[in-house]
Amino acid sequence: MKILYWIGGFLVLGVIILIGVVPYLSPPEEMKIAEIDYQRLAKIEAYEEPDSREIEYKSLITLAAGDNLTLTMDPYTDSTATELKLYYDVIELNENCVDPPDYPNNYNGTGLTEGDSPIVYVIDVDVDPSNVSIDLTGLTIGKKYCFATTASNGQAESAYSNVAPNTPEITSPEPGSTLTGDFQEFTWKANGMVVTAWWMYVGSAGGMRDYCDSGDLGTTTSYTCSNLPTDGSTIYVTLWYFLNGWYYEPHQYTACSGACDSMPEITSPAPDSTLTGSSEEFTWRDNGSNVTEWWLYVGSAEETYDYCDSGNLSTTTSYSCNNLPTDGSTIHVTLLYKLDGDWNTEPYQYTAYDADVGGTPEITSPTPGSTLTGSSEEFTWTDNGADVTGWWLYVGSAEEAYDYCDSGNLDTTTSYTCNNLPTDGSTIYVTLFYMLNGDWNTEPYQYTAFE
Repeated sequence: MKILYWIGGFLVLGVIILIGVVPYLSPPEEMKIAEIDYQRLAKIEAYEEPDSREIEYKSLITLAAGDNLTLTMDPYTDSTATELKLYYDVIELNENCVDPPDYPNNYNGTGLTEGDSPIVYVIDVDVDPSNVSIDLTGLTIGKKYCFATTASNGQAESAYSNVAPNTPEITSPEPGSTLTGDFQEFTWKANGMVVTAWWMYVGSAGGMRDYCDSGDLGTTTSYTCSNLPTDGSTIYVTLWYFLNGWYYEPHQYTACSGACDSMPEITSPAPDSTLTGSSEEFTWRDNGSNVTEWWLYVGSAEETYDYCDSGNLSTTTSYSCNNLPTDGSTIHVTLLYKLDGDWNTEPYQYTAYDADVGGTPEITSPTPGSTLTGSSEEFTWTDNGADVTGWWLYVGSAEEAYDYCDSGNLDTTTSYTCNNLPTDGSTIYVTLFYMLNGDWNTEPYQYTAFE
């Protein structure tokens, strides 16, 4: 026995409508209705998986006729069904429709002019199977309506449909799914509602915004949150929409854990550091994101490119800018990347090299942020033109600690080997001290221990 589906839905302004996928009985040609065991309100469990059809949202009626609704569904053929039963429930805007298997026990709505739930329509009499159209009147403006349908051939009734929402809904990522990293773009649709403003909260509990608060998005239907945990916890996303007042749709996701994607980032030179001259090579990585194109701006203000504009770099992950100022000013670097067909940006700031005082000393090897190769490692550094008169290096298990190594005063030597490093994958903190104009200054670094 097969079950064919039809689907469809409409929304009246001020009235939110949900319509479900409608199954119909379609036994093989050799099976006759008389051969189906009589089952009053029974669910038919054995059937082939039906082809799902996309919900079709038809034109909406005007607000002036807000208590009327027309449900239009896809035509259906090859069915032995003789009647359609329409179950409905009436709830508040901020409530959720009940999903199977709890309905239709909850779908006992009243108040429609056509009758209380369920409303029965005789096929070929009340509805045309080639052009299914159901008019409903007497809806209450400001309420959410939930619909579920079944088909019957007079002897057996099909399983109840699931519910497909006509309220605004997040379309990506799929609600209830596990996120892939510490950032996520959320997209949504109005499903026919005349929404004039959107707002999104992302937090550690329902209605919280401790991870992200989008602010008023106007009519924009997407937002990227880049401050997500990666510990497998529950993430609560609240989609707010303005429709003669603010309403919301709550959603939940599971945070990524284990191997998680991160936002693309510049790896060299270190963000917020002082550059070494009028020319600098910038390098970056995608951190597991499926980036298809890169672009780099370097300028005197955010998202400007008066110093350098790389042009489309395709998949190249480095670019040298040769037109940098050397006056100690702030340099703004914007890393642009295309992800899922959309351009996104990551902003950075640097301090220009100052020709009068030189640059900031820095460790050159091993690369800051990298994983070390064993229990022994040689660290080397450069003064970048600064008039350094003394060096000192701490290596420890916390910031400015030296429980692994303490170089002592190295005078003008620009390298030191530490032979007492852990090999357990822990974080190693390295502090480079340098004396400039009679004062000790520090540059902090972090590495990952070999494991």
